[in-house]
Amino acid sequence: MKKPPREFALTTIHDNALRKTVAESNYHPAAKASTEIQIVGLNRDLTRETQKADSRYEVYFDLSGIPSPAWTKILTREWKRLNPTEPRLWDRITIENHYLVMHWPPQEIAQKHLPVLKLAVAAANKTHKKSVDKQVIGPSKSKR
Repeated sequence: MKKPPREFALTTIHDNALRKTVAESNYHPAAKASTEIQIVGLNRDLTRETQKADSRYEVYFDLSGIPSPAWTKILTREWKRLNPTEPRLWDRITIENHYLVMHWPPQEIAQKHLPVLKLAVAAANKTHKKSVDKQVIGPSKSKR
């Protein structure tokens, strides 16, 4: 498979800030075997500038696995919940296989949005786990 042409280069400052923020996550390799999804890295080969006028990029983050459609829906809901006053951000994240793609200027992602995105991922994991546990265990029996 041919790699897409390299259309840009993230500045060293933005690239290092994104890498540092991702590296500070609490990812553990054992998480790959679980249903938890984590942001595990920045994919520089796929990240590219999309709109020069406002320095907008598609920033690709590697995920620890391929999220289920249910998990993706939960993540979208959590992202909106954590950004209630910024509806312009609501459609700025997408999931593509084992990548989370954020469509935004990289300096804003590193400084402001990635920490919130990590909170959304953690909340999605927690909610998804509860949902899966409920399906596996079944609804609690109230009265006999």
